[in-house]
Amino acid sequence: HAEGRRLPPGSGLAGIDPQGVALTPDAEPVRRLARVAGELGVYLTIPFVEAGGDGRYFNTVCLAAPSGEIVARYRKTHLWEYIDGAWASRGDKPAVVDTEFGRVGLGVCYDIHRLSDLYAGSDLWAMLYSVAWYGHPTDGPTERWFRQDLPTTYLGKGALRCYVIAANWSTDREYKWDGAGYSSVYDASGERLAFLDSKIGDEILYKDLRPA
Repeated sequence: HAEGRRLPPGSGLAGIDPQGVALTPDAEPVRRLARVAGELGVYLTIPFVEAGGDGRYFNTVCLAAPSGEIVARYRKTHLWEYIDGAWASRGDKPAVVDTEFGRVGLGVCYDIHRLSDLYAGSDLWAMLYSVAWYGHPTDGPTERWFRQDLPTTYLGKGALRCYVIAANWSTDREYKWDGAGYSSVYDASGERLAFLDSKIGDEILYKDLRPA
């Protein structure tokens, strides 16, 4: 948690000061991943804790292009106050990039509740959606969220109408909380086109998508 802020009482979470892990978009760890994108010739989302330079911190994702350059930065606009409220400041604008495949937007986890409004009129081909899901007893298990709740409630008709590439965090061991795994790809109608059916271990999900 940031100075002057606290995690929710009874959460059982200790937290750390973000000052020790925060980066800027031109920091070497971010640039190193951008170079990986250039070496592989791919677009790569790079999520990190961003130091805003004015004492604030942001839940940020950058997009690296096949050129190896950072071409977009997005700061999470819809914070999950239960945890984000202990350290993060709110972003205030979307991030849109025109690629050779189509126009893409960036989103982070809890943003899903407002992404359709944030990107209204943007004519997106795909949403690159970085997720660090945290399962909760009232929300149901993570597997069900990606299989049913996410596409039914937030994708397709009346919501995000574009491809959605949802990349969730992974882990190499069990934790006492639910949240990891089940990264998925959806089409503009919300149909789940491909997914990883596990929550432990590193895997790569592939799916051919029709360009715009």
